[in-house]
Amino acid sequence: EWWEGGDESRWCGATWKRVGAPLWRYRGGLYLSYNRNETRYWDFVQLPIELSTSEEGSREVFVLPPAYGESLWTHVFAPFFQGSCFLLACIVARLGDRFKLLPPSNLVLAAGSLLAAFFNFIGVFYAASSGLAHLAVEQALKGGSTMILFATFYWQGPRFVYGLWAYSVADAVTWGIMCYWLFHDAFARLAIASLLTLCHALPISLLRIYHLRHSKLLLRGDQVQYDALWESLCRSEDGLACIQHLRKVVEMIGLDKDNYCRQLNRQRADRLSAPLKEQYISMAHTQPIHHIFWDIRHWCMPNRPDKESGVSSFNQLFTASSVANLLLCDLVQSWAHRCEGMFMVEDGEDGSSDARFMKWVDILRHRPEYIPRVRRCTMKRHSRAMEKLLRSYGNNPSHLLDVARGCIVFESLAQLTNCLGVMITDSNVRVERIKNRLDIEYDSDESAGYRDVCINLRVINKTAQALGAELHVCEVQLLTLEFAKLKTADGHKRYVQSRNDRGT
Repeated sequence: EWWEGGDESRWCGATWKRVGAPLWRYRGGLYLSYNRNETRYWDFVQLPIELSTSEEGSREVFVLPPAYGESLWTHVFAPFFQGSCFLLACIVARLGDRFKLLPPSNLVLAAGSLLAAFFNFIGVFYAASSGLAHLAVEQALKGGSTMILFATFYWQGPRFVYGLWAYSVADAVTWGIMCYWLFHDAFARLAIASLLTLCHALPISLLRIYHLRHSKLLLRGDQVQYDALWESLCRSEDGLACIQHLRKVVEMIGLDKDNYCRQLNRQRADRLSAPLKEQYISMAHTQPIHHIFWDIRHWCMPNRPDKESGVSSFNQLFTASSVANLLLCDLVQSWAHRCEGMFMVEDGEDGSSDARFMKWVDILRHRPEYIPRVRRCTMKRHSRAMEKLLRSYGNNPSHLLDVARGCIVFESLAQLTNCLGVMITDSNVRVERIKNRLDIEYDSDESAGYRDVCINLRVINKTAQALGAELHVCEVQLLTLEFAKLKTADGHKRYVQSRNDRGT
């Protein structure tokens, strides 16, 4: 083993310094030595070799400088294209608003990482064909780590930070293994690429932890009030009995919060099996379908969702929401009328003074002049929907289920449970999912203590089908009067700030 004793030794009164070795590797710019005095651009790796001893005095010639081809692919082309794409991504991010044809900056970064990995793998084949197994392994590990960067840049969202951590750890571990194999010391060379990535991932993660903690602190006072109210309900025998009864009703319905729910498009008849297609064609002749769609057999089936086709258009989502919200408003009022539900009513003529809650049936019978003052739930604002779309749902509009929404307040849990039963049996709607936050096993930290029953449903009556909104999923919240009174304007401002801190 030629490396024993180090690069310098004294022998026969003279100092001998090693100037070459049979196996070497190119020292890239991102893998530097701890020794600042070293200026060479290659390393002599400490791997065992076999020399010919068949003839005394024979010699074998080794080329000591790194091969041109090995350094060209992995140490010239790979960093050049990766660095060029980084600069181009900065330019695209700056000029993207003015030139719409430019690709997103994350795709430019992903392309740079993919090209770098591609050239690294070319270097693998070149080194393997030259008999340099250690170089082939090194470039393969480097290309694999670069593919992690490609996936990180390509898929946006919270996974970006996880990708940076994955690349940093993978690069450091693989390079440590290589150093132990090549130099018998895992820390012989410093992995600069891993450290640079870590310098980006660590501050982002620390800031994320800080903002998550800050968001909880903002709502801690509100959560204390909500939890105190909930504990008072659980301490009373009637309240606990109603909570348990509500839980049994939700379990009987079987549409718990884990049910997968999305905004879907209608099923296309031309994609059905032959028997179902012919059956639908015989029924569809009575429906007003344009002759062009009849000719190409491209028409959609009302009230039949295609589970493989989610809504991908933001404009389509809001178009259906505007129709579904009007239909839902009438249904919410009918449910409130049947189950003694309440709505918030503004006392002042201009709506500037404090508001109170009144039963809808009492408003209709005794105070019809209050009908214009009823504060109804409006559609989710475009700006907030866009925030939620990008922050939480990875730019997938099919996951936005609360654009069209409604809310009913009840004096007791018994009335709330009764309303839930009325909604389930209403033929005008189809309930898709129920989130019962008024449950003993529910973790109040998920909603800062706030509790209600959140129902996702679709309006499926003939009007909705005629207007093409029968597949749009809406949201209806059922909550008790005590929880509704704790919701204040200041509390909502704190909630918005906390939501922004969490990035949801």
